[in-house]
Amino acid sequence: MQEIREHLRDILGSIPDAPGVYEFLGDQGEVLYIGKSKCLRKRVHSYFTPNPGWEKAKRMVPRIRNLRVTVTETHLEAMLLECEKIKRIRPYYNTMMKHDRSYIYLTLETDARRKPLKITPEREELSLGPFRKKRRLQETIDSLRSLYPIVRTESGYIFQYHIFPAEMSKEEFAQNRRALEAMFFSSEETALFCHALELLMKEAVDGEHYERALRYRDLTANLKCLEGCLERYRIWTDQTLIYGVPVQAGYRLFFIRQGQVTKTETAPDFSEKTRSAFARRAYRDLENGDISLQQSDKALLDYRDILWAELSGADPEMVVYTGKEI
Repeated sequence: MQEIREHLRDILGSIPDAPGVYEFLGDQGEVLYIGKSKCLRKRVHSYFTPNPGWEKAKRMVPRIRNLRVTVTETHLEAMLLECEKIKRIRPYYNTMMKHDRSYIYLTLETDARRKPLKITPEREELSLGPFRKKRRLQETIDSLRSLYPIVRTESGYIFQYHIFPAEMSKEEFAQNRRALEAMFFSSEETALFCHALELLMKEAVDGEHYERALRYRDLTANLKCLEGCLERYRIWTDQTLIYGVPVQAGYRLFFIRQGQVTKTETAPDFSEKTRSAFARRAYRDLENGDISLQQSDKALLDYRDILWAELSGADPEMVVYTGKEI
């Protein structure tokens, strides 16, 4: 045990103050855990303190026999690399991002003999998602059942609250399906429907129907949360962009297409000329088949969330959308 501790101490002393990914290894060289950090040295050392604050770390550290680090230029690259490694290796002590097979879809049903909305494990013709949390989807489905049939008119959405779900004719089912399709496939329509819910919530409160008001409130919150996830999906599937991160050598450039980073380079500046040349090389790699885009929506969900979080807090001048292939 002393020899192993000395070996680890030597490695710990050589870890740089840089962003990257770290991997803890067990007796047989198996990967126990994968993590990332803006500062590898500080983060990895935090595991080997007398009393690690993380309960899982207390159980894991005695099993660590070796470790390795991969230094990256930026924290974004560290986050994306961590995600890729977790999905591929699936270490025992990691819980996030490695089980994307459990992600689900919200699907609109076209058969009037069935329920208007259902949860499916795979994408179908009128599916939305993927999503992580089945509970939120099921709550949304159950709440909407009390409002059927929903009708989309020129002025907005018309619906009534029913204590027990109403039976719908084929015509009402078709109208309801069209309303749901409009509502879920457009952020503007979702906002319009939520506005109608908020008005009814106020009426319910004024009429002292507090339980009904709570249902409207919770449904509105769930719909807005789902819409936020869907809006990310729409952005990443529709847009191609270049993102620049200042680094010591200039700028780290990221070419992002369909919610995926397909090319990275370090450049001396972030000028239009530099970006155009970088974009041409990125498109050429795609055309030549040097880069293969990830096809699984479920696997892409985690990558897209990482990019969304990064770009949401980025300097707007460092995010440039390309309207056409250069």
